[in-house]
Amino acid sequence: MEILWIISLINRNISSNINKNILIFEDDCFICNIDLFDERWEKIKFWLDNNSDKWDIFNGGPTGVEQSKKLILLNDELKLIEIEVGKTTNFIYYNRNSIDKILKWNPDNNIAFDNFNIWNNEIKIITTFPYLTIQYSSYSDICNKEIDLYMRFKNSQKMIAKYFNFPIEKKLRK
Repeated sequence: MEILWIISLINRNISSNINKNILIFEDDCFICNIDLFDERWEKIKFWLDNNSDKWDIFNGGPTGVEQSKKLILLNDELKLIEIEVGKTTNFIYYNRNSIDKILKWNPDNNIAFDNFNIWNNEIKIITTFPYLTIQYSSYSDICNKEIDLYMRFKNSQKMIAKYFNFPIEKKLRK
């Protein structure tokens, strides 16, 4: 339940007057292409930090994208895409200006934290193609068992590729 701990930490120590974006890189996060990661992330982060009005959450490798009714290409060079649905939280960059929106999530409502679009459909989620990260097969606190989401990541990225006619990655892990 890393997310519950993070939200608690934000609530206690940071307040809504936060002046920096927040990066969450979970211990089960797998970098898809280690050779290109630093260069790609640096460029993406620069764009995000300089376009804070266009996003609330950047997800480096979401599942569930195929549930989105529309996808919007925000930046062709970086392949930044606004999505309606973007689950998983292994690599999340939170916009400092959106912390108040994000802190409205309530664990008592029985909606998983990463179902952003369900508990607040005004949250703007962005991802990139190809994904920066996916999640290792690992124990899930939410499911109370070992889970492997590889095929969910692969299917979500494949859907983005088809939607924009991007070349399809054969493998997510390089």
